[in-house]
Amino acid sequence: MFNKSIVFVNRSRQLERGGAGKMTMYVANICATIFEKVYVILLSDGKRPETLDKRISFINIPRSNSKNLIIWRSKEIITLRKAIRNINPNIVCPFVSDVAVVSRIATLGLSVTFCPAERGDPYTMTFPWNILVKWTYSHSDYCFFQLDKARDYFGTKVINKSFVIPNPYLPKNNQKPYFGERKQTIVSAGRFEREKCYADLINAFSIVYKKHPEYKLIIWGDGSLLRTYKTQVEQLGLNEVVSFPGYTWDIPETIKYEGIFVLPSLYEGIPNVLIDALSVGIPVVSTDCTPGGPFFLTDSGKNGLLVPVKSPDKLAEAILKIIDNSSLADELSRKGPSILSSISVDRISEMWINSFENIVNAKLYNI
Repeated sequence: MFNKSIVFVNRSRQLERGGAGKMTMYVANICATIFEKVYVILLSDGKRPETLDKRISFINIPRSNSKNLIIWRSKEIITLRKAIRNINPNIVCPFVSDVAVVSRIATLGLSVTFCPAERGDPYTMTFPWNILVKWTYSHSDYCFFQLDKARDYFGTKVINKSFVIPNPYLPKNNQKPYFGERKQTIVSAGRFEREKCYADLINAFSIVYKKHPEYKLIIWGDGSLLRTYKTQVEQLGLNEVVSFPGYTWDIPETIKYEGIFVLPSLYEGIPNVLIDALSVGIPVVSTDCTPGGPFFLTDSGKNGLLVPVKSPDKLAEAILKIIDNSSLADELSRKGPSILSSISVDRISEMWINSFENIVNAKLYNI
């Protein structure tokens, strides 16, 4: 065990629901076994997750009530800086780019090793975040990325001090793949926000439905665009065949027997939901979005069909290809779980432990 302390920072109100939140908990729980003290600071009014290791200290910094962006960001930075100074950690590790920017400003002048973990797609950043995030990562001691392409976006200075670690496969209840007969359904799961592009999936399904009216579309999740999607479904006359059942805590078990899983996102890191789909053997269709998570998980499109982003016609074409070709559906079903060995919990946990060991030793011996 390292005689050191580490702080993780995240903004997810419910760590156990979002991809970045889940990974924050996963890495923090690993660190509870190798660091003397571990802290998780949440920049929201969320509650402590039950699955967070009991040895980890949990701190809430509720968002300011101010409607002025500059004021509430400033208050957030000041409060976060005070919390970090009180803890006096050796390492600070914020998850996702906007939290990394806030945390970097909050730690300026403090004697900490700063190691942000990027979980999204830097290629989609807009001004001024593009400038701020590049400044943050170039002024970090080390950086964590999920994919080589995300790391490479920031150039040689960042590449030379970075670790690339994919998301792990975290099986629930000894989950096994299913290769039997499937329902006549198309399914997806995620947040109902702009970047998930469920409007494209609904439009794609409207094309599929004309050829295969026996199929239904099920989209699990919640978010700000639910009403918009329901209106779209109504306008397309699909009320009877499209459903939004709500949030599910167990995606693998929920989708295990469905027909085809579709991920229509504009961008993704390494999407946990796609790992879940591949793990149960459901044939998958995904956009080939940056920075390359679906490309990695489907082994360059060999274990799942990839289509361009923002292309409902191509989504529909890929879905129909699976529906109309049972041999292809069976092949994709059986190939999907092959990715799991390369992202097993043991393997990915070891990568995180080795990375922190390198960071601690580099600081210790001034390498």
